[in-house]
Parts: sequence; structure tokens; C-alpha cells
Amino acid sequence: MRCVPLVGSLQPQYSANSSRAIGFLKWFGKRHDSLGFVSLHHIDDIMASKREEGWSPRSLAAQCQALRSFFGYAEIRGGCVPGIPLGIRSPRIPKYEDRSKGPTWAEVRTLIESASGASPNELRPKPSSCYSDLRAAQQRGCRTSIERFRLAR
Repeated sequence: MRCVPLVGSLQPQYSANSSRAIGFLKWFGKRHDSLGFVSLHHIDDIMASKREEGWSPRSLAAQCQALRSFFGYAEIRGGCVPGIPLGIRSPRIPKYEDRSKGPTWAEVRTLIESASGASPNELRPKPSSCYSDLRAAQQRGCRTSIERFRLAR
């Protein structure tokens, strides 16, 4: 395959992306003999297959970045059709995870049921319970209990 010299001539700073590019080149090499045949359709095909394999949006975005870097380099060297890097679009990466970061409703109900007393002082969390809330928050990666701990001080 004509693209192998391009992979071998990658600069050391591109070594993290080169393994991702080599994966694409192996996939593409089974179907074609030269990078001159590559099109955005091929890139869409491999990205769809990676999505079906269960790759996360972040992994797909890293693969897209690696392919953009590789094809940008190949374009400069005349190893592929111009314009390929501009057409490679990364998937949207959600800013926030889908899973809830706060306590579950069962935990909230337990906390409400455990509150006893009539005055605000009696209902205010004690330092020991704040510490256990803080530890639970660290284990779950939750910030709400940490903020509750700071407010209780």
C-alpha cells in the first residue's frame, strides 16, 4: 500500500495519533491499494463501525482528530485527495454525563426520615454525619454533599 511510507515518516509528537491512523490504514488497506482512493465516505464507514463496536463519543472524537492530523500531513505530502481533513467531523461530546450526580431518591428519603426534632438546631446536621456525607460524596464523585458539609460548618 502506498501510504505506508507516510506513516513511517510521522514526527515523534504524532506518535499518539499514529496508532489510530495505522488502525484506519489497515482497515482501508484491505479494501484499496492507495490513499488516492480514500474519500469521506470511507471515514464515515469506519467511524460507523467503531460506533457499532461501542466506542464512546470521546474515543470517536480522538479517532477523528488522529485522522484529521494524518490526512492533513498526507495532503501536504501529496499522498491523498485534498480536502479530506476538513470534512472529518467529530461527534458531539456532551458537556455533562447522563447519570445523576446527586443522591438518589432513596437516599433523600432516608435522610429526611432520619431527621428528628422540632427546632432548627436539632434538624441541623451534626459533624459526624457531615463527615460520612463527605466520604460518600468522594466515593460517588458528588459535589452536593461537599457543599452541604461546607454550609453546615
